This record gives sequence, C-alpha cells and structure tokens, in this order.
Amino acid sequence: MTEIYGNDSLLESLRNAACKGQVSHSYILNGADGTGKLLIARYFARLLQCTGEEKPCGHCLSCLQALSGHHPDIIEVGHEKPNLFGVDDVRTGINQTVQVRPYSSPYKVYILDEAEKMNQQAQNALLKTIEEPPDYVVILLLTSNAESFLETIRSRCVRLDVRPLPEDFIEELLLRRGAEKQDAVRAARLSGGSLGKTFSMLESEPFRKMSELTFGILRDPLKLTMKDIHAFLGEMEKLREETENMFSLMELWFRDVMVMKAGKGEALLLFREEQDHIRAQAARMSYAGTNRVFDEISHARECLNANVNYELTLELLLIAVKECAEGR
Repeated sequence: MTEIYGNDSLLESLRNAACKGQVSHSYILNGADGTGKLLIARYFARLLQCTGEEKPCGHCLSCLQALSGHHPDIIEVGHEKPNLFGVDDVRTGINQTVQVRPYSSPYKVYILDEAEKMNQQAQNALLKTIEEPPDYVVILLLTSNAESFLETIRSRCVRLDVRPLPEDFIEELLLRRGAEKQDAVRAARLSGGSLGKTFSMLESEPFRKMSELTFGILRDPLKLTMKDIHAFLGEMEKLREETENMFSLMELWFRDVMVMKAGKGEALLLFREEQDHIRAQAARMSYAGTNRVFDEISHARECLNANVNYELTLELLLIAVKECAEGR
C-alpha cells in the first residue's frame, strides 16, 4: 500500500510550504500507528527534492531514487534496539553527518520513524541539531505521542497531526478492493481509523478466526454451555495475540446493543448485518446488565495485564456475558 488517503489539508500545507520556499527545519508528524505518517514523510521528502515541473513528478532521477529507497539525501534513521531510540542512534544517524552538504539536492532530509522511542539523552543530542541546523537540513519526527518529546524540542518543531480515516471510508475502500462484507465491516470498526492496521487485520488468518469465534459467542450467549465456553477457550488459547481485538469486538457489539436499547435506530449500528441478534439482546438486557458487560471486559483486561490465568479470566468473562444476556 503506497497511496495516501485523507489528510488533504495537511498535504496541501506541505505542498504550499515547498512551493513557496517556506520549509521549516523540523517537523513533528503526530498520529496513531498505521495512519500513514511514514508515507506522508516520504511524500514530503520527494516533494522537496523533485526536479520535475509538477512535484513530486515521480519520473525525475530524484523521485526514482527516492521511490527505490536509495536517495543519497533522504536518510531514514533507524534504531538498533526495538523499543529504544538511543543517543548513539541519533549521533551516528544525524549529528555526525548533518554538516555534510547534500550530495545532489537542495535539502538533506532526515526521517525518524517511531521517534517517541527516543530517551532523554537521545532527545538532548537531537536538540543540539534542531537549535542550530544548517540551512539545507529538514528533520521529520514521526510519532504516535508528541507529548513524549521534551518541550524544548516541541517548541522548535512545526507540529502536524495526521488524522485517522473515517470508518465508513475504510469499509468502502476495502469493499472496492474485493474484501468480504463482514471482514470489511469488522476490520474497519476495529481499525481506529488506521488503514495500516486495517490491512494488517485483513491479511491475518488469526484475526479472521478470532472474529468468527467471537461473533459465534455474541450472537446468542443465552445458549452458551460450559462445553461451548471451554471449546472457545481452547481455540482462543491458540490465538492469544488477538485477545485485545476480541475485547474490542465485544465492546463494539454491546455498544450496538446500547444504541438499539436507546431506540436510536439501525442506521447508527456498527454491525448492521447483525441487527436481528442485536435487537433480540437489546430487548432482553437491562441497561445495568449492558453496563456490567463493559465493566467485566475492562476487568478482564486488567487481570490479563496482571498475569492472572488466561483461561480462568476469559471463562469468568463469558459467564458474566451469559448472565447479563439472561437479564440477571
């Protein structure tokens, strides 16, 4: 996936800055994972370096080098440790090369993905460059948490917030690309507006299995037996990495139950294809029972974070769901 969807005003502001020569030395691209920050950063880098008339043209030598990942003046700075952007990463990736002028372009662009992983030492090392950058340097900090940066860094950067995409837009896009209706609906609702996360889920067989199992439970919890619950737990044991998505699916389902109970109409349902099951549950369940389900899901999350037994935690959750569906 290389297309950039949404964030039209952000892209327009970057194009205007490049065309008018009003480019800042440092930017923060802030947004949730999978919302296209890296795609936007690479687009901006190509825009700045392009030698064609309509920028980025995609055909000039600069664009071709950038698209192949081999542009000498577009540097994507990595980090050795998975969860840490250390001071040595900043020093070797930026500070030691920043005084070397661009090889063949007007700018030297540094892209730091997952920049929220910089520790304080790394941020202080970066700050020295941001405070007095050479004229040709542009630094792009990509992050899911701009507040993790030192105030001295935030105050010297132009902040651009990358917005999540509307769920309906994602669903429509997936359907146009040939996804099954139910897969498109479920992935879009769990995406949080992140197209990257959406495609990751659609390509995941564990996600597909988890969603089928979970919807099988949710459609008629009244019929749940202990045998059914233990069969579900046995399958989920193999799909542990999908547990958080399972919790999210359950929350969205009972959100729909609440909507139906409040008489807001089918148009506001997230899972409109499941409206018959949702309507039946809304008629049986009390508001207190539905609220209890949300509390039980939150409690199950807390238990798993505290390393409470996995099967016991989910078993108690499903028993609570059954009790609430019975009107207890």
